[in-house]
Amino acid sequence: MTKAEATGNTQEVEPEEVMNLLGSSLSPAHLFSPAEDAGKVSARRPQTVDMIGRAITREHASRWHPQSWAQHRPKLAAVALIAAGILLALGFRWRIDGLTTSGGVSAPVSALSFESHLSDAHGLVQLRREGGLPVKMAVGAALNAGDTVSTADGATAKLSLPGGIDLALNGSTELGLTAPPNATGSAPASPSRANVAIATRHVSLSRGRLHASVDPTPTKFPKLTVHTPDVDVVVTGTIFTVDVKHFADGRVATAVAVVRGQVVVQQGGAQKAKLSAGESWSSGAISSGVADSASSEVAGPDWVPDPGSSAVPRAAASGSAVSSETVSSESSAVGTLADENRLFQAAADAKHSGRAADQIRLLRRLLGRYVGSALAREVRAELMRALVRSGQKFQAQLEARRYLKAYPSGPARAEAQSLLDLPDDKASPTTDVSP
Repeated sequence: MTKAEATGNTQEVEPEEVMNLLGSSLSPAHLFSPAEDAGKVSARRPQTVDMIGRAITREHASRWHPQSWAQHRPKLAAVALIAAGILLALGFRWRIDGLTTSGGVSAPVSALSFESHLSDAHGLVQLRREGGLPVKMAVGAALNAGDTVSTADGATAKLSLPGGIDLALNGSTELGLTAPPNATGSAPASPSRANVAIATRHVSLSRGRLHASVDPTPTKFPKLTVHTPDVDVVVTGTIFTVDVKHFADGRVATAVAVVRGQVVVQQGGAQKAKLSAGESWSSGAISSGVADSASSEVAGPDWVPDPGSSAVPRAAASGSAVSSETVSSESSAVGTLADENRLFQAAADAKHSGRAADQIRLLRRLLGRYVGSALAREVRAELMRALVRSGQKFQAQLEARRYLKAYPSGPARAEAQSLLDLPDDKASPTTDVSP
């Protein structure tokens, strides 16, 4: 019994009173409107929580009085439902504050959009909403269908989408979250409550590099479709990379490489290639014109190595798949997306055949040759595990520190922390762990 109850000062709160308070201050239409001024929301929060608390206290007391309980049960049930929804919405309102303009002012964010968000960023990452201007994003910013995310040169960004979809964007990349086509073949004018979760499974890569990790699904229903200017990449569950290049003469080309799982490449609605782990595909604009136009590429000659170089094999010819193979050259020449994928797959093959030393060597070669590789996070995690399996504890601890320094919230964080005997709240060791 509370002190107030003991002294007879308990103030009863009728369910109607709570419903009136909640209904007047946070109507259903209000819940899905742009975020309010934070001061107004914070000022109303104590009153709202207090009223809900006293209503719940009355509910517990009513259980001992059958007549009273029968009278108020429908009303109390309504209060419970409204209160749960309001508190949930308010909680998201107070947390979603990651989107800022260049002046540091919060931009409106829908409470509906919490499922998709910017989960990590380094450098300048910007968001452009339909009909709006680009604004600077911060980690935690929510995303809706129709939004476009872009990274500056040298910047990186990671987007987390519903259904276990993580998208990593390299520098100078532009990605749009698009709604799926409707019956007329055009996307809806604006996202709705019904299509937001579905819409986030369709993205448009207009330029740059996208590395995607998609949790597998037991069905063959596509979990993600990546649209590029010339092809569509359909995915059910895999790890893969997509590159889009723009040439000075106006041509656009797409390359796809699969690390794990399978993807289907479509062009004009027809299947062009079905790729498995270790295979890659590129559209004709790359393979047919790279030799005479590499020097004129808008983004620089980093797409395919010189045909005469012994560094790495060429990317796949148009519409064909290239099988995984071990790369023997030790050259440090700039390579391709396909070579990164081959090295990673070769390391996986070495692991499965019990050749730990070869696996470690190949993983280290990939990290050394491709400093900004989109596969770096997975490579460092695999290298750490390989060193543990081979009994090289000290080297494994060094890799664990490097992993935590680069990816403090990465999926292998717990493994790295256990190697270093770090508590759960110690995400980033302070020791210098530069490679």
